Amino acid sequence: MHKNIEEYIEKNLANIAILEEENVSYEGVKILEFKKNHESGDVFKHQNDRLYAIAILHAITKSSAQKISRELKKNKNLNYTNFKELVEKQFLKCYVSEDSEAYDTWKKGDEGLVFLQYDDNKNTVVPAFSNSSAEKRKK
Repeated sequence: MHKNIEEYIEKNLANIAILEEENVSYEGVKILEFKKNHESGDVFKHQNDRLYAIAILHAITKSSAQKISRELKKNKNLNYTNFKELVEKQFLKCYVSEDSEAYDTWKKGDEGLVFLQYDDNKNTVVPAFSNSSAEKRKK
């Protein structure tokens, strides 16, 4: 394994939250990125013209952790860039609607609780985030 990959694992994956079931939360999880715009500068917009943001969390699911582990074992020629991209694709993402208070109060680096919950509208399990840092700023 490349030295860079070992360092990345020690620095970024050793303390990542790995979620495997609903309603079990992990505290102290950071927002790695909070984006309201595409790299081109265009704002994120749904087809119904409503704006949204994406919070990328320092958390993955158990199945994502297994996928990363399998790739490390299987691909002996994995380079640092490809490994980093693989991991970044697995980070959990929270979609934040423009009409949510979080749209204007969440920031990169904020910490909070992350958990999986069932979304009745989408009939699927989705990540959720309770932002402790934003709550403290409000007080």
